[in-house]
Amino acid sequence: MQHILTLFKKDLLLEIRQQYSFYGILLY
Repeated sequence: MQHILTLFKKDLLLEIRQQYSFYGILLY
């Protein structure tokens, strides 16, 4: 169960980072 949660967190971080870079491209 623990590593499933870790995978989920990594996925979430990746998602946020992708959206962040996407907005970064829009802003710059």
